[in-house]
Amino acid sequence: MPFLRTRLSLLAYVIPCLWSSYALSSGTVEGRVSDQSGEIFFDGALIQLTPESGPQRYETQSNHGGRFIINGLPAGRYTLTVEYAGTDSVSESIIIVDDQTTSHSARIGQHVQYMENMIVVGQAAGSLRALNQRRNADNVIAVVNADAIGQLPDENVSEALQRINGVFIERDQGEGRFVGVRGISPTLNVATVNGLTIPSPEGGRRDVALDVIPSDLVESLSVSKTLTPDQDGDAIGGSISINSLSAFDRAGFSGKITAQSYYNAHESDDGYKLAGSFSNIFTVGNGELGIAFSASTNERNFGTDNIESGDPWVIEDGNPPFQESLEMRDYQITRERDGLSLNVEYRPSESTRIYLNSLRSEFSDQEFRNRAQFNFDDGDITQLDTGLIATDLEISRDMKDRLEEQVISSTAIGGEWFVDDWTFELMAGLSKAEEEESGRIDSEFINDSVAEASYQGFSSPSISYSEDGAMAENFVLEELVLEDNYTEDEENVVKFDITRAISGQQYNGMIKFGGKIRQREKFVDVNSATYEGITDASGNPLTLSSFSTSLDYNYGNFGPGINASRIRQFAADNIASNIACQIDTYDEDLCPAELDEDNTLLDSARDAEFEEDVTSVYVMSRMDWQDWRVVYGLRYEQTDFSANGFVVREVDVEGQDSTQIQAQNLSDDYSQLLPSINVRFKYSDNLLFRAAYTESLARPSFGDLTPTPDEIEIEENDGEIEASIFAGNTNLEPYESQNVDFTMEYYPEHLGNFYAGLFYKNIENFIFPADVSSIVDVSQFTGNIPITEAQIIQPRNGNAADLYGVELGWMKQFSALPSPFDGFLISANATLTDSDADLGLTEDAERSSSSALPLQADTVANLTLGYEKGNWSVRLSSAYVGKRLAEINFENSDADAYNNSRHQIDLSVRYDITDHLQMYLNGINLNEETEHTYYGQNRRLLKQRDEIGTSYVLGVSYRL
Repeated sequence: MPFLRTRLSLLAYVIPCLWSSYALSSGTVEGRVSDQSGEIFFDGALIQLTPESGPQRYETQSNHGGRFIINGLPAGRYTLTVEYAGTDSVSESIIIVDDQTTSHSARIGQHVQYMENMIVVGQAAGSLRALNQRRNADNVIAVVNADAIGQLPDENVSEALQRINGVFIERDQGEGRFVGVRGISPTLNVATVNGLTIPSPEGGRRDVALDVIPSDLVESLSVSKTLTPDQDGDAIGGSISINSLSAFDRAGFSGKITAQSYYNAHESDDGYKLAGSFSNIFTVGNGELGIAFSASTNERNFGTDNIESGDPWVIEDGNPPFQESLEMRDYQITRERDGLSLNVEYRPSESTRIYLNSLRSEFSDQEFRNRAQFNFDDGDITQLDTGLIATDLEISRDMKDRLEEQVISSTAIGGEWFVDDWTFELMAGLSKAEEEESGRIDSEFINDSVAEASYQGFSSPSISYSEDGAMAENFVLEELVLEDNYTEDEENVVKFDITRAISGQQYNGMIKFGGKIRQREKFVDVNSATYEGITDASGNPLTLSSFSTSLDYNYGNFGPGINASRIRQFAADNIASNIACQIDTYDEDLCPAELDEDNTLLDSARDAEFEEDVTSVYVMSRMDWQDWRVVYGLRYEQTDFSANGFVVREVDVEGQDSTQIQAQNLSDDYSQLLPSINVRFKYSDNLLFRAAYTESLARPSFGDLTPTPDEIEIEENDGEIEASIFAGNTNLEPYESQNVDFTMEYYPEHLGNFYAGLFYKNIENFIFPADVSSIVDVSQFTGNIPITEAQIIQPRNGNAADLYGVELGWMKQFSALPSPFDGFLISANATLTDSDADLGLTEDAERSSSSALPLQADTVANLTLGYEKGNWSVRLSSAYVGKRLAEINFENSDADAYNNSRHQIDLSVRYDITDHLQMYLNGINLNEETEHTYYGQNRRLLKQRDEIGTSYVLGVSYRL
């Protein structure tokens, strides 16, 4: 690989120099691709120009409403050919004149009677457009467009992306959130909206949960699986591009309005959605002004039932595995999304465009979580076999009442200019993400003397307990925690790209170079106050009987839950509004609660600030020779990083019982040189081969780099001083990956596609959490306190991981079959991966250093069966993701945690009432799939199980 990298670097320098020996020219052709009526335009069409006097060929794709432009053309007569999957190619003769622009409109579909209707309303329309865009791309990409997104019950961007070959999603409460590509962890991707990187509103993450963005705001989604030098290099899995609607994606005025209702059968809850998109093109002077506007608002009320283990199962010689703590959890959730996008574009001529793209999405998540925790290890264990019985133990019941509000906004302004053989692009933008969690209340009630509790089973334990564990009056209010937290992540971007068309005797192509500056700032502000010893007006301890409520819970007898509104009202009346209870003015004689000053100080000091500047430059070239296309070049990225935080120590040692806070700062800088080459060979009009070698990186998450440890507890037990430390690692190196791809794509005459690919990634410096007690100097966390024994958990870099994968995909529209079978459609894809990662453990480690790559899925697959005939459109879809290694246990690999495989079935039925009005019914998670995490390869030891249930959507849409 180093040898290949050196050769690529040399080629990227030498070959552009050779281009300079060829003559330059300045003829240009521009136009649009439409149907025979001239009212329907086609993106992704392949436009080829073949000169009569030479063997070379020029080509481009149509975009933004079928528009295309090619410059740098020698004067002469050419044959212009337009190819679009699903119809016959069209060829015409045109003449190119030096220093002039030739306008030409191409109309296709003359001999395809079903084509116009299919493009307007058919379920195959989105697939057809995506196939053409993928076939004509310079690199390996996958695309899904708005027409296809609307055919399936996908409410946000994450869920829409899961239909793409090799893409899977991580779900939360049944909804798709984080997106993984080619089975690789979502942390190794980059996502952009209208060309700007999307920052993360969550404090410790770099990657963003794309459920924040409603799918109604999206015109197209694409995933680049191999990179070209003009793309950001931080995408080991893939680069996800989200594009909102442009007015030039349509012809003239266009609009759509959608209204739907939602019902969750598991909780008998409901919801709604309203969405609309409108665009129009106006004549302004000699040019055109396009305005596109989209808006969406929706609300969902739902819930989940959960059972999980507090810690890994205890595995001892001579005993079956047993669990020291089990939890029942009941979630009640109200989730709202409001999105708005406004894109304005002005085209004074076909060679110039100026644009302003803006998008704003607001996401709120009101969560009420009731939890009953059974602490068996606090009691006396009297029986241990296939279950456990404990007596005189502690049961706690707590409530998390929090409203999490996230906002993501993006604004980009830029332009594109064609001047003779040159193309100039300039963009400046601002992306911002915020998360506010104000007024959060956590409350806990404890009964520390329950007579008996037990469980039976390992994979799905059944919990039972004595009657006194279900009596609300036996649970005393132990703690109230009031929090106000805020996170902000902002990135400013400036970039330029310059392209020069090149033409030689046997070849043609271009040289492109550019630069980009990304300045990112992120800070986390935590404010917390912990209260204990809370009493009523008479000075008596409060019990759960004053706040209890009943719950509908499916995993057993939950017992009394906590009424969130009553707790909130009590806190507001007695603590939040009482100046004697405030942190700065606390008066223990006047406040009906004891302020836990140590925990308050510890929690509130977990603030952190991050600054990251990435400066990049690149040079690349594209060379077309007969049926070959080669795109190659170099990208250089310089990263400057700094962070500020606090080391917070909780010390319980004789003579040093205190809370210690110490400021900590760090800085780092590093650079990467990223060569790449993408080769495409067109064997025939229907068969393509691709090969690529690329290099990419992934920067560590902010949570892994944070200078503020999650926990430093120092305690003295029997004369020994022990430390428990969970911290970030400020010395982490970024992931670095060398990637090799080979693909074959076949496009038959009728609408369809077969795709097969092989890929390999060598990933160095991958990151995983580890017990580093034996190799890290504990004094950097504990100061001058002498430590007898320490456990230090930190993220660390592994040595290297090899990842191998196979991708297969097949899509077929059976339009050639006799009626009624000509309405069938099938789409299937699968990605199979395997990995071998070296954790870099020492020889005396208690487990093997060989492991699967953390969070890598072994299988990702999708199957969609569709039928469209007359006014009916039906799609039954299935999404599958295989098991993934979620956590590594450094004492025993049999105690590693895995996310279980997951298979979800969805259904969408649509009926066209008129040419403009459509009604639809969606069924989501029809097979009532659960979310399940377990310990060990045999899946017998529970970590977490969530029951989500089935949801239904009934809606109507109207096209203007």
